[in-house]
Amino acid sequence: MAVPPQRVEIAIPNLQVYPYAFLMFAVVGFVFLWRRGRDSQLARWIGIWLVATSSLAVIFTVDYFLLSVSMWIIKQAYSTDGATVVWAYRMLFEVLVWLMPALAIAAVYGVLQGIVWGLVCALPAPVQPGGSRLYRWRCWRNLGLCGLTNAIVVLLPPLAHGSATTYMGIYLGHGHLISSLFGVALGWWMRRKTRAHSEVPNLGPWPAAAFVAVNFALALLFYAYNLPPGGLTNAAIGGSIASTSAFVAIALYLMIKRDFLHVRSIRSLVTLFLIVALPILFRLIENRIHPFLGRTPFFSQHGSELVVVLVAIWIFPKIHHYLEHFVRYFADRKLHEIEQTVDKALDAVIEAPNSEEKQKHIANLFTRLQVNEYAFYYYRGDGKFTCDAAGRNRPESASLELSTELRKFLGRHHAFLDLERSPFEWMSFFHMFDLKNLQRKTGCRYLLPVSVGDKLVALLFLPAGDSPAESDDPSLTASFKNLGVGVISRTGS
Repeated sequence: MAVPPQRVEIAIPNLQVYPYAFLMFAVVGFVFLWRRGRDSQLARWIGIWLVATSSLAVIFTVDYFLLSVSMWIIKQAYSTDGATVVWAYRMLFEVLVWLMPALAIAAVYGVLQGIVWGLVCALPAPVQPGGSRLYRWRCWRNLGLCGLTNAIVVLLPPLAHGSATTYMGIYLGHGHLISSLFGVALGWWMRRKTRAHSEVPNLGPWPAAAFVAVNFALALLFYAYNLPPGGLTNAAIGGSIASTSAFVAIALYLMIKRDFLHVRSIRSLVTLFLIVALPILFRLIENRIHPFLGRTPFFSQHGSELVVVLVAIWIFPKIHHYLEHFVRYFADRKLHEIEQTVDKALDAVIEAPNSEEKQKHIANLFTRLQVNEYAFYYYRGDGKFTCDAAGRNRPESASLELSTELRKFLGRHHAFLDLERSPFEWMSFFHMFDLKNLQRKTGCRYLLPVSVGDKLVALLFLPAGDSPAESDDPSLTASFKNLGVGVISRTGS
């Protein structure tokens, strides 16, 4: 998908801000691929679609960059001793040279958009346990038809006007605008009958708004690439960046507030977005501090640059802390109230004279938290844990026996474990069969190991759904662990 150099010279002066704006598509797509790309078909296709869309901002120049890097690698392969290793990197770049334009073309012509929207609106995942080959083939066929249908809608304006070169980009922009409206109307009609088959049955209007925002950003990007410099081009650039910002805001709302596709991990998301924003933050600090220090007689040029680096290192953890606190408050405004409720229950448990009173306080706590299914297991020696406190339905296993290796692993883990996702997390991968067995015996999804130091003394199991475990808040986790230790302290365990 190489572009003539004269076209690049016209486009680059007006579009220097696009790579930074469209980078957010890649960041959101990476989140979906990272968190659920292995076990969710919809998350995987959303990630591929957004990463491919982000590449459109640099597709005019990326071909020249990749080809120049590939030529440099070839020269290095003939002039260094490690020719085999260098040649392997060259093969990797050959794949990138082919893959990036292919993904960009699939995004330009709406194929990926159609597949994603088909999965959102009606289609079940092509890979399901126990599904026959015929069923999987039909699912893949339907995905292909969705992508082909959307591509035809996008290509209707260019084909109708017979414009293959000069105005192709402008008519592709028209096609994406039509595709967004057509997709929303068709998706609304389909979901009335088939929402139960979708991976996300309860959506509301927000995914449709995100779909429209991406298509508007692409349409205005094509206008900006093909219109001559002037007021209309600047308006198209501003509108495309505004659409990109709207998509990012909707995506963050769905991921954090609605836990869309269960990709929410607040600490990881905040860290990822701050890493992306770190170069911008560093540049802002440098523009403010470096000129000021350069005018003083106390710092040389290199000294002022070192001060800028130290200031950035000092301010980054503080921004991370306050931003994470704000995002957690936005995700669940009752979080502070829950922490206070757990702390009050802890005080009552510590002051209780016997284990029966302790169990009553624990039962009242989970009743106020509207958690009906829970289970507290306490360590009794020889690797055995007994259930001394449970919710409305006691687990089928009154006792659990854990191996020494599993107890060591849980003793070093100081946060809630998602037993459903244990096969997909590298830290719990080698214990996934034991953890899945715990999930089967207790009927709960989340496990909080309660330990004193690294010694495991209790296990708290909580169910899926609207559970405190899904808040992923370190303070709340610490409060529950203190509660478990408070119960242990007077039960003679």
